Amino acid sequence: MLLITNYFSKNHQIGKGVSSDVIYNILLQIKTIDITILDAFDPTLDNKSVLYLKKFDLVVIDLLDGGYDFGFRCKKFVKNLIQYVKAGGALFSGHDQFDNTHQWGISQEALDMISLLGFKHQNSWGNHGGFTAYFNKKAICSSIFLVNHALYGDSINIAFTHQTYSKFDSSCKTCRVIMKFVKDGSDQDEYLVTNRPNYIGKTLNIRAGHTSSFTEPEKRIFLSSFLWLLYDL
Repeated sequence: MLLITNYFSKNHQIGKGVSSDVIYNILLQIKTIDITILDAFDPTLDNKSVLYLKKFDLVVIDLLDGGYDFGFRCKKFVKNLIQYVKAGGALFSGHDQFDNTHQWGISQEALDMISLLGFKHQNSWGNHGGFTAYFNKKAICSSIFLVNHALYGDSINIAFTHQTYSKFDSSCKTCRVIMKFVKDGSDQDEYLVTNRPNYIGKTLNIRAGHTSSFTEPEKRIFLSSFLWLLYDL
């Protein structure tokens, strides 16, 4: 498994922070995987090929408010990530990683990635967010997220977060909105979205990452997310 993070290097851009150890520690709980770590701000990241990515069953992009700006800094890498997923790879991403800018300031590569994740770009912040995420009972059928629902009920408390500059694309036939900010809202009130592009690759995008003080139920959702991506549970 490949983890892309700046938690270890502490490298960052002006106005951007450093990812916490939350995702790393959760991944350590999965004893069946080996973890390779790449610095999110390594200048050679854009040279990582599709063949390199195919060595890994899962690519995890760590959580960070404001994101790592891959769509601008590493356009070739984003293209390769898209090809990796379409060839059967699995990708985890969170708040702001590809959709943190207005339409006039976003690259085509980022737009292509957002589409792959099951979203449409919009030119203003999403309206939904908060401290609670609700399970979409229709979408979690026959998935590992049923375990979370059985444990916590219809909703979990989350660290405050919100939609960024995208919203769920209801035309995506291979996508599922697993959790929402609004209990009985539309799918465009999304908190956690999965996709099976071409029914081969797998993506999971979660709005978490606006803060780093994640709740314990939220951390269990992260673990379930990784297990779904790795084992299709």
